[in-house]
Amino acid sequence: MSDQETHSILYFGETREHWWNEDYLALIAARTQLGSRQRILDVGTGFGHFARALLPHLRPGVTVVGVDPEPVSVAEAERRTSRFVKLRGLDAHLDFQVGRAESLPFADAHFDAVVAQTVLIHVADPVVALAEMARVLAPGGLLLLAEPNNMAGNVAQLIVGPELDLDATLRLAAFEMRCELGKAKLGHGFNSLGESLPRLLDPALFAGVRAWQWDRTLVLRPPYASAEAQAEIAERRDFHRQGVFIWPRADAERYYLAGGGTAAAFEADYQFGLAAEGAWLARVDRGEVGSLSGGVNYLVAATRR
Repeated sequence: MSDQETHSILYFGETREHWWNEDYLALIAARTQLGSRQRILDVGTGFGHFARALLPHLRPGVTVVGVDPEPVSVAEAERRTSRFVKLRGLDAHLDFQVGRAESLPFADAHFDAVVAQTVLIHVADPVVALAEMARVLAPGGLLLLAEPNNMAGNVAQLIVGPELDLDATLRLAAFEMRCELGKAKLGHGFNSLGESLPRLLDPALFAGVRAWQWDRTLVLRPPYASAEAQAEIAERRDFHRQGVFIWPRADAERYYLAGGGTAAAFEADYQFGLAAEGAWLARVDRGEVGSLSGGVNYLVAATRR
């Protein structure tokens, strides 16, 4: 398992089960005619979260194929999604395989829809991955991408009100931005790629580009009783317990250095981030955190020419 794949699995926890509202996905399925497609490929399926979110909005008898480069993820996606289909009483054929976005193990024009959730932010060359998605799509097939601008979303979470500590906020934002830029320079993908999707979609391959914002917003309000709030707090508490601030230390240091930082500055900034996260968790424990967290996330659809 590569470092990047290990990092991705770190974020396949309970919070991801709360990314989508079912009625919103029903609307998107209707707008894009996703619900009428028969053979759907989920690229970079991970543990199958996006496939499971979409399945209730697909036609009976649909075939959903998921690919991921990590065998552990493929096995977990198959286990969780098979159980989901059974519990929901859905009529669907599932097939999960090992495969990479940049080299999909399928024949040309094999699918009438390809979907991908937060995948292009983790590949060195999104254009290559998009060309592969186009290759396996039949003419008239649907491409549906869910990608964020993580920098913008995470900076927004730092804006707690007019009482914020400006220097501390800028320091935390600069740390993340440096790491994201370094990650991209190392060929591990750019975490804030969302706004670039129209430029990356080759007009010779795709037409009819449309885009929407995701509509899910996390409400953190004492006593934090919702399943979404509990999952968010539990994940952040678990990361902090492991000494993880945004990225595991070794990954973050590589990214930070590649982004132009020094080893000494990295250690100081990483410790500063951990302390800030610890202070946030202490405020949660005192019932003092009340905030919204919606992120900046895009859903982009296009049609294969």
